[in-house]
This record gives sequence, structure tokens and C-alpha cells, in this order.
Amino acid sequence: MVLSEGLIRAVASGSDQVLVHCVIAGPPGIGKTTLVTRICDEVREKTGRRYMLAQGSSYALMEALYRLQNGGTVIVDDADALITGGGEKQANFVKQVLLPKRQRNIVNMTLEAAKNQERESPKDSILPPQFVTKAGVIWLTNNDLAEMKNVPAKARPHVLAIKDRLAGRIINIPRSQRDILDYVLHVCTEGGLLKTRFNLTARESMEVMEYVIQTAPRRETLSIRLVEVIASMRKQMPANWRDMFDAELSEQEVHEMTLPEVPFVGNRKQRAQRIALRDAAEALRKANLEVRLASSLADRAAARQKQQDAEQRLAMNRERADPLIRHMHETREMERFFSLRR
Repeated sequence: MVLSEGLIRAVASGSDQVLVHCVIAGPPGIGKTTLVTRICDEVREKTGRRYMLAQGSSYALMEALYRLQNGGTVIVDDADALITGGGEKQANFVKQVLLPKRQRNIVNMTLEAAKNQERESPKDSILPPQFVTKAGVIWLTNNDLAEMKNVPAKARPHVLAIKDRLAGRIINIPRSQRDILDYVLHVCTEGGLLKTRFNLTARESMEVMEYVIQTAPRRETLSIRLVEVIASMRKQMPANWRDMFDAELSEQEVHEMTLPEVPFVGNRKQRAQRIALRDAAEALRKANLEVRLASSLADRAAARQKQQDAEQRLAMNRERADPLIRHMHETREMERFFSLRR
């Protein structure tokens, strides 16, 4: 994920003469557009470099390349038809856009170019028949370009040529349910989705992610869009936001899935408190075990002293901890207690 974001940032910043393009391939709703626009927003804030969204058509891409001809980033959303479904004419256009250099000569092969040449006034021209652009392009596609299962046979030679031009710059987001869950959680935490878009507190964000993780084995699909809906309900109905989703999932079949821990959201102080509280709880667990395993009176006395010290340390850390950290710790202890009883 870090390497993928680094490649997107390199293309969006326009600082390299070769890293002009990249492709993000993954299932729909995973958050490809959210990820890329977030990075482009960060680059724009730092450098002022503009970007444009172009829906997946030749004309939309050409217009964006023309508008950003002096420098910028074009994000081609739903680029499936452009990359994998076009004819020879469209494939040749994509190949000239994908030349591995910053400055490219673009020939307008659409009907609009012929119309422009027939107009008497140059002011009426929307796009010239030919122009030079320095814009980078980030392509977003739902197709898995590694296997090319959904690519028509006639288009495969063109797709192979396109892939050759993009060697080392195709990011295939894994499609297994667990990999998608990890990716969604990454966007929620490292991307700051829940905080920036929904203004959720650290505790609210972790409640949403915990619910997503708990219900993941009952869901047929996982996506950023799903998390956005859950986060919106958490904000609008804080008392009973889970009820609507629980009713929907009650009859769904449970499938086997290894679940990750809830990612931590918080500042440095909260992270330090969480680590201290976790270490204190672990020290107490070890001290309790030593008491049970002590064979002689002397060993038992020493173990009980260590146990008392660990209890005091845990109580002190719990008292100092933020309410969010205390809530997490108490929830974890309750889960451990009930799992031991089972």
C-alpha cells in the first residue's frame, strides 16, 4: 500500500520525466478514486499542481490533456473501455498518450477534430487537431490486467502493447475478501477517511471499523462505499446505528475468514497510553501465572509481591489513560473473559 501510494504521488507531482503514468486496477467500490484524489489533493496543496477527473472516453481524456497541456494530472475514471475494450484506432490513441516521456504530441482522432478544421473561426474550435501536452495520467480500471480474463480476444494484442508501455506501473489491488478488508481499513486510518469526511472522533472511528471487521464474514462484498454508509449512520443515529445493518445481515451465511485487529486511531499521547496499558496488563498476566506455578513458599511470596506491583502499575496506567483507551481496554478484557468461559 505504501509503495502504491508512492507511485501515485510520483505521477501526481510531475517531478519525474519517465513516471508519467500508472494504472490502478481493482474491484468496483474499493476506493480507487478516493485514494487517488486524496493524494492529488495533498500534492495540489503543497505544489499547486492541478488535476482533472475524466470519465472513461477518448474525448473526455483528450479534453483534459488539452486543458492541462502545461502540466497537471488527468485521472481517467472507469478506464475499462479505453484500455481493454476499444478498437485499433482507440488503442493507437491510448498508446500515444502512454509514451514514457513528460512532453507528448497528441493527435486528435475524433470527429470533433474534423469539425474544427471545417469551421471558419478558430474561436469556435473546442480541441485542435493536434497539440502538445505535459500532463500525467492515472488510469482507474475494474479489470484485472494481470490475468486479462475479461479482455476480448481482438483487443488482447493492443492491451499487451499498453501493458508493455506501463511495465512496473500497474497496481493490482488484491481481490480476496481479507485483502479488501485490509485495504479498506488502510484507507480509513492512513487516508483519514472517517475523520476528514465525516468528522468522527477517534472512538467513533474505531467503533465503525470494529463493526466492519465483526460483520465482514457475513458480507458478500466489502468496499469504501459501505464504510461511508456505516459512518454516516453512526453520525446521524449514534444510539441505534447498528440496528439497520444487523437486520440486513441476520440471514446472511457466515464464511470462514481470518479477521484483523481493529486499527488504532488517535494522537501520539493516546498511542503511548495504549502501549503502556497493554504492557501493564501483560505484566499482570505473567505475574498471575507465576503465582499459580510457584512451588515453594519463598517463590510464592516473591510472585505475590510481583503480582501486587503489576496490579498497582495497571491501576495507575488505567487512571491516567484517556477515556477512549480505558474503553478499549475494558472491552478487550470483557472479550477475553467471555472467550475463556466458553
